[in-house]
Amino acid sequence: MNNTYYGRYDSAISRKHFQASHTTYCSDAIIPPHEHGRSYFCLNIGAAFTEISGRSEIQVKNNDVVFHPPGHQHANRFTSNGGSCLNIEIGESWLCGMSDLANLYRPAYVTPRCHEIDARNLLFEFRNAHTTSSLVVDELLLSFFSVLSNSLVRRHPKAPQWLLRIRELLYRNYASTQRLDNLAVEAGVHPGHLVRTFRQCFGLTIGEYIRQRRIGAACKLIENGEHEFINIALMVGFSDQSSFSRTFRATVGLTATEYRDISGHNRRYC
Repeated sequence: MNNTYYGRYDSAISRKHFQASHTTYCSDAIIPPHEHGRSYFCLNIGAAFTEISGRSEIQVKNNDVVFHPPGHQHANRFTSNGGSCLNIEIGESWLCGMSDLANLYRPAYVTPRCHEIDARNLLFEFRNAHTTSSLVVDELLLSFFSVLSNSLVRRHPKAPQWLLRIRELLYRNYASTQRLDNLAVEAGVHPGHLVRTFRQCFGLTIGEYIRQRRIGAACKLIENGEHEFINIALMVGFSDQSSFSRTFRATVGLTATEYRDISGHNRRYC
């Protein structure tokens, strides 16, 4: 299993309908803007951490659950207590059977009642999956999914196909200059309707989405260590290094130089 969760794997299992991993993070770990190719749940079984999405910073407390749709960019910041998360990627066949979740195109933050999810038992069965009947693990996870489907903090509208097409265009062309009028023509809707619907469905403005894509790409280029900051700024779509530096620090919580200095060390993830 690829380390798409940045931390240190404690254990991982794979079933026909899901893949799951228990990941731990060291104190003060900073996870740069990133995304995942599949829908997944993150059950926080450790200390509280902060999730950054666009302009929003959300505290994810112990036993809270976050649902992430595929392609949603976010960053994470842990405290001096480190972190511990159970991440569960969902197969499409299971996801399609959960209508509340299948139509979500933005993250959902769930705070289940304490008796609804037994995190300790779930983690125990997960760690002992090699000796536990697959029926036991699958049953626990189905109950987990059912609780979350019924406990979503708020409902979100389903994204129309024209909006998904626009998001894909922005995803591929994040480094290019975009004009709202041109995007509206491509979508076949009024610019105001495009702006409102994009934010309602994805939880970000169009500008915030592009900004996150650019900073996420910049983080990968910095980690590669092959380019100067001015070149990275231009490659990901900024007009100059100054605007890139301001945006980078506001998004990641570190300057580009600080990020480069620690990018070769696992101590930021553990």
